[in-house]
Amino acid sequence: MKYFLLTKLLVISLNAQSQFTTSGTNVYLTNTGNNLAIGGTTASQKLHVHGNILSTGSVMSNGIFSSSGTNDLSLRTNSTVRLFINQSTGNVGIGNILPSDRLTVSGSISSTTNILSPKITPNILSQPSTNILDIQNFSGTSIMYFANNGRIGIGTTSPQETLHINGAIRGNVNGALRISSGFGTLDIGATNSTTAHISTDRTNFYFNKKLFVDEGIISSFDESLTLQAAGTSGILIEQGSGNVAIGTNDPKGYKLAVAGKLVAEEVNVKLRGNWPDYVFDSKYQLPTLPELENYLFKNKHLPNVPSAQDVSDKGIELGEMNKILLQKIEELTLYVIELDKRNTELKREIDSIKTKTNK
Repeated sequence: MKYFLLTKLLVISLNAQSQFTTSGTNVYLTNTGNNLAIGGTTASQKLHVHGNILSTGSVMSNGIFSSSGTNDLSLRTNSTVRLFINQSTGNVGIGNILPSDRLTVSGSISSTTNILSPKITPNILSQPSTNILDIQNFSGTSIMYFANNGRIGIGTTSPQETLHINGAIRGNVNGALRISSGFGTLDIGATNSTTAHISTDRTNFYFNKKLFVDEGIISSFDESLTLQAAGTSGILIEQGSGNVAIGTNDPKGYKLAVAGKLVAEEVNVKLRGNWPDYVFDSKYQLPTLPELENYLFKNKHLPNVPSAQDVSDKGIELGEMNKILLQKIEELTLYVIELDKRNTELKREIDSIKTKTNK
């Protein structure tokens, strides 16, 4: 290998049309083009060096550095290749003389600006021996970690799932995070300042486990709430009125409407009106038995008791009906007491007649 100090060239006086050599053919000025050859007799460029160049200063060029023929191009320091360009593939290696990609870097990359690339392979910002890719910020904190088992960690270097995120996730679909599959989407997140939302483009939600509500309230948004069992409506809470329907979707204005039989061990009914103890008040006008007989003959039911037709059309109110029945029982009690008084008086009169007859 021949080494020449470029500074020695400054002392050589050249004639544009002359031809000369120094130490054999180490320096040669061609007749055509005034090209200068060093280490050979041919020069295809203004300066053509047949061999290596050693410089103790800077080498500057306003054009292109190129290798000749089929030779690769490399830049070295102290005989160590720092930058390598493969002549046939054009692949570039930094710290690597066998670049397998367009850019192969053996070592770390540090940048004060963004690094833009359509493709970043695990050989960049990675540990090739362990097949781990760790992207860090300038302080050395891991931002995204690709483990050798295929798992990805964001904010963690020990991902426990295929994607493990240590921190909050913000979505950008109306403020929510969208999870999409081949069947549909699920949006999770607060889309306003008061309410968190879970929504889907599917027709149903499916929970495969029990559902617990911490505050004990399940509410619909702007319509009636229906609880179903296997797709069949069971309980409906009517929007607005709060009326409850069981076995029907129409409570018909009642607070509780049950379409079907009802069994209970105990029913406690608290009426808002007066309980019929007023029957025993001295001011209560108890109908006479002839008056009662005339009413029954005409209406075919007791006074204040709904008729068969009324019951068929409207049903009966349990509490009110018990109140009416108790009123009739109390009235019946008064009739019995009155009849007992009359029977006692009649017995007394009969006994008196018997006594007079026997004398």
